[in-house]
Amino acid sequence: MKYCKSCGEPYKGEYCEHCGYGKPAEKSKSIVKIEKELAHTGRKQDRITAKKEPRAPETVKKSVRTRNTVLAFLGLAVLTVVITLIVNSGIFTKAEKEEVIENYFTAIQDKDFDKLIDTMTPEMREALVNRREEEGLSKSEYVAESFSDYFSYFGDDMTVKVEFGSKKEITNDNGELDENETAYETTYGKSIDIKSAYKIRAIVDFSGSEATETLKYDVLVAKIKKSWYIMNIEEADDDEDVTASDLDSAEE
Repeated sequence: MKYCKSCGEPYKGEYCEHCGYGKPAEKSKSIVKIEKELAHTGRKQDRITAKKEPRAPETVKKSVRTRNTVLAFLGLAVLTVVITLIVNSGIFTKAEKEEVIENYFTAIQDKDFDKLIDTMTPEMREALVNRREEEGLSKSEYVAESFSDYFSYFGDDMTVKVEFGSKKEITNDNGELDENETAYETTYGKSIDIKSAYKIRAIVDFSGSEATETLKYDVLVAKIKKSWYIMNIEEADDDEDVTASDLDSAEE
């Protein structure tokens, strides 16, 4: 009496009459069943007869490198998402109020056209770009021409130092924000939504080979979407000269 190695049933002949194990050119029913299960799950190895060969060191290294690459990619993806959320949250805007003003004056000093128009709204920026192209001037030439009074008076080597005095928030209690939005749409043909606005006193020290002088400006800056822009600049009409550093010194 023999016992089948496949199904465990006793048999007498050359092969198992119950499952067909040992019968030439015919697979046992138990093997067929397992193969169907493996095919269903997509596994290609035979769990009965195949032995798992140990992977060569190079194969292991390649697997580790692949895994590390995947982890690095996932980490980069997560970092990208975090940065996007931070930027969209408005924590970091194009520039703070005072920085926009300082960039305006240093752009004049450096004759930097791109930096200058970057302090302005897209519509104002486009208007200046078109004007420069119409006049056929290079970027530095356009800035020098636009502010020729400054360079003629202080010298072509003029430098600036910007400090800040009073800062007043512009509210819409008297409709002032609405007036600015209406005036902007009339001038540039596009409506804007001013989120916040301030009038800031800028105290600018101009120094050059020809002259040195301190001038004061009242600068209107507005926050549109997530960025601050200069909306208007005019020379101050009073004698205020208290800077932010003076205020800090007084508090001490």
